[in-house]
Amino acid sequence: MEGADGGEVSDSSLFSDITDSQTTRKKLYSVNKIREFLDQTKGRRGVDIKQLFPDLKLFLNSAHIALKKATTQELDQPKWYRLKKFMQTVRKTLHQKTKV
Repeated sequence: MEGADGGEVSDSSLFSDITDSQTTRKKLYSVNKIREFLDQTKGRRGVDIKQLFPDLKLFLNSAHIALKKATTQELDQPKWYRLKKFMQTVRKTLHQKTKV
């Protein structure tokens, strides 16, 4: 179910094979929202991920699960690799913020 901003959904609705203990009260960005983001940013440099995903930790969690659970129809190989690259960028950003 989409949240008020149209991008957050319960991860239990996304991935039915995750156990209930893992999904208790967690929110994730939907695979569709991540895929739309990848489509919109294809070929662009200097993408500001925070514009579409203000919670970077939530983005990392959502992307991590999407990489493991999404089908090839949901995330084809080029999108999969681009998402991994975005995840590296976000991790680097979060790591730099914790150092300061």
